[in-house]
Amino acid sequence: MRGKRFIRLLRWSGASLILAAIALLTRGEIGMAGNEASRFAVVQAVGEQGVFSIEKTNFRTVDKVFRDGHFYSDKPPALAWSLGMLWKIPHRLFGFSFEEDYRWSVWMVNFFLGSTASLLIYLWLFNALRRETRGPLLLQWLLALAAPLNGWLLAYSTVLNNHTPAAAAALGMTVALMKFRRRPTAAAAALAGTAAGIVGAMELPPGAFFGAAAVAGVWFAAPRELRLRRAAVCAAAGLCIVAGLTLLNFYAYGTPVPLYLAGKNGGTYAFPTSIEWEVVPYAVDTLMWTRGLFSYQPFLLLALPGIWLMRRSLRAPEWAALAASAATGVFYLLATNEYGGAAYGFRYFIVFIPVLWFFASRLLLALWRRGSRSGRRAAVFCSVFLILWGTVTGIVGSYAPFCVAFEGPRSPRRHFTRAIQSTFCGNLLCIAYDFAPYSPVTRAMIRHYGRENSYRYLHHSFFSLKRLDLLQRINDDLK
Repeated sequence: MRGKRFIRLLRWSGASLILAAIALLTRGEIGMAGNEASRFAVVQAVGEQGVFSIEKTNFRTVDKVFRDGHFYSDKPPALAWSLGMLWKIPHRLFGFSFEEDYRWSVWMVNFFLGSTASLLIYLWLFNALRRETRGPLLLQWLLALAAPLNGWLLAYSTVLNNHTPAAAAALGMTVALMKFRRRPTAAAAALAGTAAGIVGAMELPPGAFFGAAAVAGVWFAAPRELRLRRAAVCAAAGLCIVAGLTLLNFYAYGTPVPLYLAGKNGGTYAFPTSIEWEVVPYAVDTLMWTRGLFSYQPFLLLALPGIWLMRRSLRAPEWAALAASAATGVFYLLATNEYGGAAYGFRYFIVFIPVLWFFASRLLLALWRRGSRSGRRAAVFCSVFLILWGTVTGIVGSYAPFCVAFEGPRSPRRHFTRAIQSTFCGNLLCIAYDFAPYSPVTRAMIRHYGRENSYRYLHHSFFSLKRLDLLQRINDDLK
């Protein structure tokens, strides 16, 4: 009984810390990037006007399609429609609106989505680590708590986006599969399929990979006599989500697929592959360097030796989640060349970060269990350093998750983002100039990148962030 009370205390303490951190960092304004504005326009249109057309909203975006005499968001509608339906509650009960209470309304939507995704990731990780690993409860708790407060998960939890809820759903699928392995019930199979379907509702390509992984994980984890039935339940649950998304698209826009695929002239999206750019440098940048998965959250590096060392003990659910993560990573490395566009880090990889975090945590707990006292200290010291590194990149990223960024071949020759290719350094330059414009750090960064590149980067960044108060200062200092 005493142990259960302690677990509840840890659980609620961690939830409180996450809510406080997200509340502190959540933005009450959206930038000029079309990604945010496009979804917020749908939230307002659905929640306040009961329509899907966005031309009469407070949000202007380039991520839109003109169809049947109206402008519509070209994003898959599931996320924004769901938030719009929820927004009806404060709008009708308390009179909140984006017209009259703009900043407060933006903050509430951002905070609700960011805190919900972060809490789910934290709680599911904490439960999974307690069930699947042995080690100090406090260490398991700290590892689970650190995940949503680290790197890109933290940075994007401060704004409306589809990546953090997709990451929570991917972790949910993994947890459901592990639950199915322990008790191969139809309910657990349905949960895995539903979670994979939600991944697809947030991000279409990962949805296909995680959907296949969910069915495969259930198939190989089920007793032989139940394989077909349980796999069918899993697939049916996922297909229900897909069918719901298809019906929503048809109801909203008269087409079964998102408008970025089915716009008036065939859609607004094309796959600009990295093969047309440079595959190896692109992979290096998005894995280890300027936009790197492991350079922004280096704790995930522990997942690689962890998977290798634990390979004999891993079961079908774990292999299924890892296969889906790997397939997603390879797909985005080959099918994109623009580094995720105007965005912090490489946002396409966010979906599988909690899965890798789980395996990195398992390795640390295994080292704690098997190592000597000095070995434990070394492992914990290194892990704390790596986690703190990621926390710093997360805080820096939260300043402008959809930031001015190098976009590969989309950035013309001699473009200023070719000089400042790291989104971490770009955001850090903006933070330094915002809070300490004449400090040695700010001056050193400006000298390093040059006055012209620094001026153009800061000008475009603060214009995108709608920080008009800083534009005059930039002109006086650097023009």
